Amino acid sequence: MMLITEIAAILGMILGTAGLVISILNYLRDRPCVKVNVQWNVTSPDFPEPYCIIHITNTGRRPVFIMYVAFELPPGSSEPYLLLNATGERMLAEGKRLSEGDPPLVCTIANSKLTSYLNGSTQLRACAKDSTGRMYYAK
Repeated sequence: MMLITEIAAILGMILGTAGLVISILNYLRDRPCVKVNVQWNVTSPDFPEPYCIIHITNTGRRPVFIMYVAFELPPGSSEPYLLLNATGERMLAEGKRLSEGDPPLVCTIANSKLTSYLNGSTQLRACAKDSTGRMYYAK
């Protein structure tokens, strides 16, 4: 009789540990992963001057709500961020939900609007903030 209860206890230990490991691996796999890519000095017949394009893509499995897209300004600027929306204006007011497989959120801004924030520096970095407060930066 003791043999059956010992086998059941060991089997329960093994299956419980395996279930914990699988759930941790699922959690790590299913997180949102946001990529921020920047293209500088893009020219097009539709725009008279060069502009910058920012692509925000969710490559993870969980949806993410992007609160805003911005350029992180150099130290010493009057503002820490230059906020953008999908049309290149200064603010992304409503936010945007990005799920797995959705097309990327695209923001454009003219290079002439960015030169006033450089102040002789080249430290502009594109970033996106989600609803949980996590910041994603361009590489």
